[in-house]
Amino acid sequence: MAQAVEFVKALDVGRRMDRREDAAFILAMAPHLDREEQMLIEHVFRDGLSAADYARVSGQAPRKAQRRIRLVIQRIYSPEFGFVLNYRELLPYRLRRAARLLFLEGCGLRGTAERMGVSLHTVRGLRLEIVTRCRMHAEGQARAEAEKNKRAQGVQ
Repeated sequence: MAQAVEFVKALDVGRRMDRREDAAFILAMAPHLDREEQMLIEHVFRDGLSAADYARVSGQAPRKAQRRIRLVIQRIYSPEFGFVLNYRELLPYRLRRAARLLFLEGCGLRGTAERMGVSLHTVRGLRLEIVTRCRMHAEGQARAEAEKNKRAQGVQ
């Protein structure tokens, strides 16, 4: 677990969470990743394998394993990951499928296009729509919070 905590510390995503809470959160998000990334996160954050140990076991270069861990963690903490995870059932089927592939499974644009059987141009448009919906949702939440604070100050 010590190595896992060090990865969270090194990530520096600007949060003030306890490193153990970070590790627990990352582990809780692991089931939403693809199988290979889920195993990576569990080996590092649950079993306490270092990136070098994981690289040795999986036959990868240590730097590649470290980079992969960092990218998966960054994706987990991205606003799009949380948005898709929480609101994917509200998205139309095609958008939901693209959102799952792009933001939960971390599939690239080309891979998503191939798996969906659509053009790269179409996937770019779907990605833009998901990101836009995510930002609109975040802005709506910020406005609601500001309104709530405004009312609370007016009552006092």
